[in-house]
Amino acid sequence: MASLRFSSFSAGTGLSFSAGTGLSLQNVRLSVSSKPLFVRCSADGSGFDAKAFRHKFTRSENYNRRGFGHKEDTLELMSQEYGSDIMKTLKKNKNAYTWENVTVKLAEAYGFCFGVEEAIRLAYEARKHYHDETIWITNEIIHNPTVNKRLDDMKVKVIPIKNGEKQFDVINNGDVVVFPAFGASVNEMVILDNKQVKIVDTTCPWVSKVWNTVIKHDKEDYTSIIHGKYSHEETVATASFAGKYIIVKNMNEATYVCDYILGGELNGSSSTKEAFLEKFKFAISKNFNPDTDLVKAGVANQTTMLKGETEDIGKLLYKTMMTKYGIENGKKHFISFNTICEATQVRQDAMYQLVDEKIDVMLVVGGWNSSNTSHLQEIAEDRGIPSYWVDSEQRVGPGNHITYKLMHGELVEKENWLPKGHVTIGVTSGASTPDKVVGDVLMRNTVDHIDFLTMASLRFSPFSSCTELSLPNVGSFRCRKPLFVRCSSGDTSSPSLADGSDFDAKVFRHNLTRSENYNRKGFGHKKETLELMNQEYTSDIIKTLKENNFVYTWGNVTVKLAEAYGFCWGVERAVQIAYEARKQFPDEKIWITNEIIHNPTVNKRLEEMEVKDIPIKDGEKQFDVINKGDVVVLPAFGAAVNEMLTLSNKKVQIVDTTCPWVSKVWTSVEKHKKGDYTSIIHGKYSHEETVATASFAGKYVIVKNMDEATYVCDYILGGELNGSSSTKEAFLEKFKFAISKDFNPDMDLVKAGVANQTTMLKGETEEIGKLVESTMMRKFGVENINKHFISFNTICDATQERQDAMYKLVDEKLDVMLVVGGWNSSNTSHLQEIAEDRDIPSYWIDSEERVGPGNHITHKLMHGELVEKENWLPKGHVTIGVTSGASTPDKVVEDVLMRIFEIKREESLQLA
Repeated sequence: MASLRFSSFSAGTGLSFSAGTGLSLQNVRLSVSSKPLFVRCSADGSGFDAKAFRHKFTRSENYNRRGFGHKEDTLELMSQEYGSDIMKTLKKNKNAYTWENVTVKLAEAYGFCFGVEEAIRLAYEARKHYHDETIWITNEIIHNPTVNKRLDDMKVKVIPIKNGEKQFDVINNGDVVVFPAFGASVNEMVILDNKQVKIVDTTCPWVSKVWNTVIKHDKEDYTSIIHGKYSHEETVATASFAGKYIIVKNMNEATYVCDYILGGELNGSSSTKEAFLEKFKFAISKNFNPDTDLVKAGVANQTTMLKGETEDIGKLLYKTMMTKYGIENGKKHFISFNTICEATQVRQDAMYQLVDEKIDVMLVVGGWNSSNTSHLQEIAEDRGIPSYWVDSEQRVGPGNHITYKLMHGELVEKENWLPKGHVTIGVTSGASTPDKVVGDVLMRNTVDHIDFLTMASLRFSPFSSCTELSLPNVGSFRCRKPLFVRCSSGDTSSPSLADGSDFDAKVFRHNLTRSENYNRKGFGHKKETLELMNQEYTSDIIKTLKENNFVYTWGNVTVKLAEAYGFCWGVERAVQIAYEARKQFPDEKIWITNEIIHNPTVNKRLEEMEVKDIPIKDGEKQFDVINKGDVVVLPAFGAAVNEMLTLSNKKVQIVDTTCPWVSKVWTSVEKHKKGDYTSIIHGKYSHEETVATASFAGKYVIVKNMDEATYVCDYILGGELNGSSSTKEAFLEKFKFAISKDFNPDMDLVKAGVANQTTMLKGETEEIGKLVESTMMRKFGVENINKHFISFNTICDATQERQDAMYKLVDEKLDVMLVVGGWNSSNTSHLQEIAEDRDIPSYWIDSEERVGPGNHITHKLMHGELVEKENWLPKGHVTIGVTSGASTPDKVVEDVLMRIFEIKREESLQLA
């Protein structure tokens, strides 16, 4: 491969944008004080296109956002510097451990998120790669003093500030400049581009996603209402990519804006135009006019804000626009994209769960200028729990004394903050906080002279409360019987456990996941397991593509790879944990309840490792083959409640690889059930994931697409939506395999919430949610919407990213499109759907065996038809777009491409 010709896009490399636009920024002032944000790089008649600039900027030869090949060494160094034995002990023991008279309960999600870890890694790699160059950083890389001090020790310097302005004149041609995890504003990028420095961009992908959102707002002439803090680095950067915008820091400010839109008829909090402009003078775009610039609006957010508040602001704005312009015109005046950061969400969700536990005090550890940490503190304060936000161990002591911060910024000192006797401490940490800092804080906590240094010899008191339920003759169906047979005895007429048995799926799952026979975190073999997976599933061809901006030419074949493709984090985690299980239990029988993922290569490999599928007979899984002491793996799609009950009663070792996004959907339908809302689940009723989700729901109906959702909404409105529905009997017949037991559409569609199978098209899920919401407003009135509709964000980030990248790829000039992934993979089918909708010749294959002999291919269409085609590859030079589903290893894609290279090589030889 090394000897083959490389053809890159010159437009994307070595390009100085300033030369192409003539844009001069000599007078741009980069303010870090509370000046109006419109002093950032505004267009001001120059025709400046921030999106086009960033596109070219990120493809220049001086730009790097992927590292320099030192990942393994760097992560090992970071583990040494930022790891903690105390935290390892807690994680190994289900996040709860007792040292003498101190019990620590750790939040299930805490500390370094992926974006933060990646940012630090890239900065470390930059120092290793550019060991002699001067390295600058435009802001603190993250909001944590320990990490920032370490980078300072490594001579990664923060650009100095004078009179509120960054002094870019200290930077010389050839220096290296790091963008922090929060990103950098457009004007900073332009200045640095003109200086011809090397850029190392550690911007979090979630932040970039928000930028793309406000760019979309601007493109369609919507004003961006940004939920954030106007002086926060991230929000400053986001605003620089927006057109018209206003920044609101909380629900009160958002309500003020909406009240102004409605002329004071919401709550009367707003007044004149002059008062509006004065109130938001530091938080609006240049020449902002609230009378003309709030006719069309969309919501975006600083990724570290409270997710619930961002969601509520979006709902309020949508409701305001429908009140102002009519329900039927709501979508013309409001646009919505999901920009809530997953890492922020899961840490806040874990905090809500932790504060429901019995704890004496709460410790929140994180930088005092960290927005995401402040919101963790807010959750504790709102519950009235004594909570102490500290940024390092230096705030604890001497003696039983602490200096801490409150949510709104006040610094407080307190004596005797730890109660006497046995104490239970809840602990969490912000997304920028290393485990080492939390461990150091815990080491400082002294109760009755406990010496944590001797903890290894001290008593361990584990937490275990596994609920046993009797469940005779459970059968788990894979055939097309109604889904309400879940949790039944196998007879479709018998009631589910929920019917009359007071069975609580949420409580059961809570107890199961804390039992001693349950594991979802692995067994300490992560490093060697990942090395083995790397050998088996990675690809030199894919590596070459990624190193060259996703485009490379081999001979007469140019390959363009989607920027997001293949194994997602949840899939990689599932496979890795299954591999760990085999290593941990070398002699035990290991079963799996379904394919671990929808990929034949991976599933065949697990079969070779003697991880066996539970046999199926007459549509039912034969759980009687499983014996006490066996190991059972739950796949990435999860498992239904009845299967979990059966396995719990059999006293097997459960290894749970369920994707956290799937678990999140389960939590959503449980909330629907708790509030007596019917779950409208966007999914395929026979898909393993949807079967599992439905088993945690109360009342539900499953819709596979917008047409079925429209049918449901038309029924709610008595046929007044589009007339597609008819009688109750017709409804029940249409959805007979996709509804809960005893479902009554006349009674069970008064209150509804939307959830989704995580692999569905994100845009369709969002449209279904909007349709159900507008239907309820139309039926019950805008003012009553919260009584009849509930919404939680359950769209998987990995699914979104791959679909977004696919939409981008099909806009390129391609001769053919290759979609590689299991033929039973739902997420892959939607990638194929995107290509088919654009009328691009697209071929969905599951392995290289579908290509050949000769110029022949066997492929699948979006709706399932298998097709064979001769001469599918055009003669001469060909440009092929390539993507792969979230369950597809890089190696499979490489094997497919190698077949194509061989076909084109044979063609060249024949022509010669």
